[in-house]
Amino acid sequence: MAMQKVHAIRPHIRFVAAGPAIDLEYADRFEREVKKLSAFAVWIAGISPAAMRSAYDASDIVLNSSFSEGRSNSLLEAIAS
Repeated sequence: MAMQKVHAIRPHIRFVAAGPAIDLEYADRFEREVKKLSAFAVWIAGISPAAMRSAYDASDIVLNSSFSEGRSNSLLEAIAS
């Protein structure tokens, strides 16, 4: 996974994925991968909308890897926070 490659280069980096599972098959695979990388990676599936602002504020980088969203609301929210 890309997060593993980034962590190998910059070991101080932590990876946090936040948001609910939409594609359950993908989410199952993703969760297994994140658990393997638990030394620096975590998935917060059940994050409340109110907690998202704090998550954005604590982040240095916000990514959206959606295949279907054109203009992502999550990226707009991150810019606004």
